[in-house]
Amino acid sequence: MVFIPAIKILLVDDDKDMCDSLKDIFSLVKGTKIKCSTSPIKSLELIKKNNFDLVFVDYKMPKMNGVELIKKILEIKPDTHIFMLTAFISNNLINEAQAAGAKKVLSKFIWPDELIKIIENYQNK
Repeated sequence: MVFIPAIKILLVDDDKDMCDSLKDIFSLVKGTKIKCSTSPIKSLELIKKNNFDLVFVDYKMPKMNGVELIKKILEIKPDTHIFMLTAFISNNLINEAQAAGAKKVLSKFIWPDELIKIIENYQNK
């Protein structure tokens, strides 16, 4: 039997339904522990108190956009792997998010199996 360590994932999206949908998708991967936050401000508190392996952030959120959130997360926990999920994907946003420290910028319209592959690739690294 192969031991698969638990992967802690934080989802940050102001749309609770989107957060719940992503949580359902990510929970299909064995060994995932998933938290959702609909507030970028509250998510920073979670980051301070927990060690998340992967963080998925939305771009358009009230009080703080995803690029600003990425910068703040990396100030707190510099080794965090962060992915941006957005419905507003553009080359400028991709460049801005990656310059801030995002590993990748993904469309919210991505196939679920592609999201699962990201987690599995992290598990197998």
